[in-house]
This record gives sequence, C-alpha cells and structure tokens, in this order.
Amino acid sequence: MVSGAVARDELTTAALRRWIQGEDPATGLPRGNVLTSESTDLLLDGTINFPKSYSIAALVNPTLATEFEALQDRMRDQTVTLWQRELNARRGHGGKIREELARIEVVELQHRRSRALDPHIHRHLWLNMKVQGTDGKWSSLDSRVAMKFH
Repeated sequence: MVSGAVARDELTTAALRRWIQGEDPATGLPRGNVLTSESTDLLLDGTINFPKSYSIAALVNPTLATEFEALQDRMRDQTVTLWQRELNARRGHGGKIREELARIEVVELQHRRSRALDPHIHRHLWLNMKVQGTDGKWSSLDSRVAMKFH
C-alpha cells in the first residue's frame, strides 16, 4: 500500500527471500539500515481466519464460495489500510523518532486447508518490517505499536 492506494505484484521465490530480508525484491538493495541481530523481527504475520464451517459451506455452495472470498478480500483491504494509517516507523537512537508511513508492503498467502488437511480457507498477511516513511526513507516498523494494534 502506497499512500492509501493498493498495488499488487507477484514475487518469485528469490524475490520473496530478498523482500523478507528487508531488501528491494527486484534489485536486492537494502532498504534502510541492515539489522543483523538474530532477534530482529523481519515480518509480522496477521491471519484472516473464520470458523471452519464457513469453509465447508463454501465447498458445497459456489455462491457462498464467491461471497466468502469477497469477504476475505474486504478484510484484507481493511486490515492493510488500517496498518498503514495507524502504524509508524521508528528512527534514531532507541527509536525515539516516530515517522508516519507512506508505504507498507504485505505478502498474502492463501490456504485452502488446515495443517490437519481439513477444509479451512484462510489467509496470512505478512507485513514487512521495512516500511517507507512520508519522507521517502526506509526504516523499521515500530513493532511495539504493531503488536499492540494487532
């Protein structure tokens, strides 16, 4: 999401790896300071999840399946919009400087089954910790605010 507008793209496996590491997925150039600590957060996972009975109903009724996918699309769009509006980047010594966000990037993973392989349509939204502030600079998302908000 860039300044309130949603853009869509697909990533190759290599591009996804670069993106998770906080690099530009196309060029591999780092976005902001490279954090090397093993405890550094790379992304946050949010799940769009409904009761499994919704998934079963979607399997047996094509109209419900279409509506269920549309519901999940709306939930995704609303979540991403709220993330961009409510979260912030942190900068400076100890993250004392707060910066509003112009750009966040989210990877959406769609699943049709649970780990137990029963029907369970759900989505994961991976929010990258590297975000672009309104000043155009890349820095780290304030994970404390993100976890409270989530």
